[in-house]
Amino acid sequence: MESSLPYRLWKAFAAGRVDDWDPLLDERVVTQSPIGRDIRGPQALKDWGRAFHGAFIAASAPETRIELVDLSDAGDRPFLTVNLIWKHDRDFFGLAPTGRSGTSIETFLLRTEGGKVVEWLVADQTLDLVSYLTGERGLTFPRGVRPQALARPGL
Repeated sequence: MESSLPYRLWKAFAAGRVDDWDPLLDERVVTQSPIGRDIRGPQALKDWGRAFHGAFIAASAPETRIELVDLSDAGDRPFLTVNLIWKHDRDFFGLAPTGRSGTSIETFLLRTEGGKVVEWLVADQTLDLVSYLTGERGLTFPRGVRPQALARPGL
């Protein structure tokens, strides 16, 4: 498990070491999440991850962390599920911190080619963080999202 791609992504994110994603991300990587749309390329994703970690999973708030809940490394569609235990204590893309805290259970649905992530979709199972950022803080919530399907009825 520790050598699997999803585990390595989680371990780096949990520690705030997003540069450790370099060997895991394809140059074409695109990320879609409820609070970050059309993030294109490894550097943009790392910049976003660094900003998120700094604002919500900060050393100044030791109760915050990113827990690994589940993972699968099967085929070219691995995934991992995390529980973000967050506190907004630093600026996040112009949103001043409020000190609000909560949890967010999220699944990162990955698509890989050649052993590297080309697509990273974030699916929220709980809406604490999404509601905070979209409802209370004014970020836009995505609509009409259509991930690449494995199968569809009638095909």
